[in-house]
Amino acid sequence: MKPFFDLSEQYSAFDSSKIVILPIPYEKTTSYQKGTEKGPLAIHNASMHLELFDEVLEKNTYTHGIFTDTEFWENPFSSDHEDIGDLKRIENRCTHHLNHDKFIVSIGGEHTIAYPVVKAHLSKYPNMSVIQIDAHADLREVYENSRYSHGCVMRRIYDEYPHPERLFQIGIRSLSEGEFRFIKKEKINTYFSHMIRSDGQKQWMAELISKLTTDVYITVDVDGFDPSIIPGTGTPEPFGIDLDIYDNLVKQIVASGRNIVGFDVNELMPIPNSTVSEFISAKLIYRSLGRIIN
Repeated sequence: MKPFFDLSEQYSAFDSSKIVILPIPYEKTTSYQKGTEKGPLAIHNASMHLELFDEVLEKNTYTHGIFTDTEFWENPFSSDHEDIGDLKRIENRCTHHLNHDKFIVSIGGEHTIAYPVVKAHLSKYPNMSVIQIDAHADLREVYENSRYSHGCVMRRIYDEYPHPERLFQIGIRSLSEGEFRFIKKEKINTYFSHMIRSDGQKQWMAELISKLTTDVYITVDVDGFDPSIIPGTGTPEPFGIDLDIYDNLVKQIVASGRNIVGFDVNELMPIPNSTVSEFISAKLIYRSLGRIIN
């Protein structure tokens, strides 16, 4: 298989690459429409058609080297049933790359994959803040008889890292009353979509950045964006944020001197005969890398 962005060996070899893209086609607990396990390959295929010179940043980000890890394509997950061993495999793979000082972009699959990925990063960056871009709070203790459902991923991250002041949610617009009360009780920094959309001065962003620790991890569920932008997701929610908000957030975090240590992109569900969602996702990944990697 060709590497992401169709890079030559010069720019995609492991030893010489600063960046690792880790596709994780894991889907065990999706509760509405299924198909997120096909998301990583769809984004990979779309990445082949990007122009790699970024006219906004005026640079070729790929020259830092971008290695494509095909581990989970070559050695698929155990079965259709939830298996904690699969999550441990993901954590161990991320730890391997972090031990080699690589910057990891993980691509799901369902949002559950963020749990082991964040665990691995917390081992290296124990004081990091976690920013979640999402339509859903994902703070349920259990959902559909599973503690490792995609609807519980941020609760599991909270359990590993019980510092609610370091958890930041952006774009939330669908949650249970229990999750709403948990947010209020634990004082989790939640910037609901309606708050963001009505804040023309972007005061929410300045406030958020002022609260961040030095190291920052970002987990992106593509349903955090309005479905008019990225329709290819199993749980589309209207009134989402736009790409400029996300791009400006990354820009401002970097400008503030914080260190973004990794990010993931999840929950893309390819739509037959359409490449809009995967192409935008590939572009989002490449632009983010351009802003973060120097």
